[in-house]
Amino acid sequence: MGRRDESPQRVWNRLKEQPGRIRTIDIEKSVVFAPGTAELGQFTLLVGLHTSGKTYLLNMLHEALPTTQGGSRLPPALPRHPSSLKGRYRLLMEHQGVPGELVMLASPDSDDPELETFPADELPSSAMLSTYTAHDDLAYAVSNLSEFQELTAGHLFEKKHLGTLSSITGRSYDWLEYSWYDEPRAPRVPYLRGDRDGVPFDTSTMSHAEHWVTHVLWHLEFAREGDLVLIDEPEAFLAGPGHRAFIDEIARRTLAKGCQTIVVTHADSMIRRVPPECVRLVTRGGDGARVDRIASTEAVLRSLSRDPVPVKGLVFVEDVLAARMTRRILERHAGHCAGELEIIASGGHSAVRQAVDVVSNSRRIAAVGVLDGDQRDQPDKAAILFLPGITPESELLNALTAGVTTAAQSLGVTEPELLIALQAAQFGPHQQVFDSIGRSLSRYHAEEIIDLAIRIWLDEPTVDGQARHLAHAITQALPA
Repeated sequence: MGRRDESPQRVWNRLKEQPGRIRTIDIEKSVVFAPGTAELGQFTLLVGLHTSGKTYLLNMLHEALPTTQGGSRLPPALPRHPSSLKGRYRLLMEHQGVPGELVMLASPDSDDPELETFPADELPSSAMLSTYTAHDDLAYAVSNLSEFQELTAGHLFEKKHLGTLSSITGRSYDWLEYSWYDEPRAPRVPYLRGDRDGVPFDTSTMSHAEHWVTHVLWHLEFAREGDLVLIDEPEAFLAGPGHRAFIDEIARRTLAKGCQTIVVTHADSMIRRVPPECVRLVTRGGDGARVDRIASTEAVLRSLSRDPVPVKGLVFVEDVLAARMTRRILERHAGHCAGELEIIASGGHSAVRQAVDVVSNSRRIAAVGVLDGDQRDQPDKAAILFLPGITPESELLNALTAGVTTAAQSLGVTEPELLIALQAAQFGPHQQVFDSIGRSLSRYHAEEIIDLAIRIWLDEPTVDGQARHLAHAITQALPA
């Protein structure tokens, strides 16, 4: 099982080597899948075009195993509604180090499966999580507030996990706890309450994004070792900046709890975050769908893009950090056309100016230069713009210092620990300040520190206003 203080990168590195309780799915006969074998790990991400069979696979696994979910919400029992899951599937599983098989056979003339299996108490339980199950829980909780008044003692979120939740939803939480109805006849549906920006709230006043995220985290928190958690499109209701933080948290809890998680997504940012060793591509052919390992994430994303977005403009910036900041600004304020722009780290302000001069002669593609703020006093052409503030490193360091409370919560460290790391970084080469901070905190990579710093930086109203103006100016340079 995982250690709770591991960095996201270390979590992913461990998960890509971890086998799951269910090792393989041998598909012998199916109305959707071609005969073949699908290999699973402790964390598996299913990607593919719509109607390729990804969600069907989740439903098949959910039907094959005990669950506490369902309309009646009875104690764990095999579900009895697999009428659409015709075929024969063989799951190779392990129990207490011993391999075994669960064979699920649903014949065309029967609505009930015949099961050749382990004893029922040796099977993992499964939870199928989708926006539909989240809505079902929400409707139940809100409609029964008056009937079931007694709640269990709350399960309080730790401070560092509040910071993680903030990075997913974009909201700030003072405290938050899970409870559930303490009634024998009430199902174990979560009820949440807490303070958001100093204002009390509960399940009935949460946004769709908040409810969906906490619905998933609830099931992961209370999953037992070896249980199967199936998540359909975790990006639902979430703005783009929250995707990476959410998939990271799903991974962390999967490793910490020792459960097995299978996720279906269409979000590019989530697909890019997951190691290719954990990704499976679901494709549909003439004889049915197949589930295959992948070699390259970018190759898969290109194959999934039905309508590739042509590049209409080049944005030249001074270095990699400036490129990262510019990309975040465009995603935040010009997401509709961010994919039409390629951002190029040029190696200094002189190189940016030269590149803009050369490409500006093109009739087919636009060119814009975005320099660091310390170049603002130099005379330039209209095609040269500037990042907010002075230099990228100083801007982000100042943002982390000014937002030390938020930053420390997100990183799961104390404010003094973070302040010491920030101060120590100022004595090294400016190109390595974020590597230095990561080393000081022992468990974070530079890119994780940078992404957090950019988010805090852009949350400052003055900076955000300048960023909005910059995004508008860049997009105005694009050809119609």
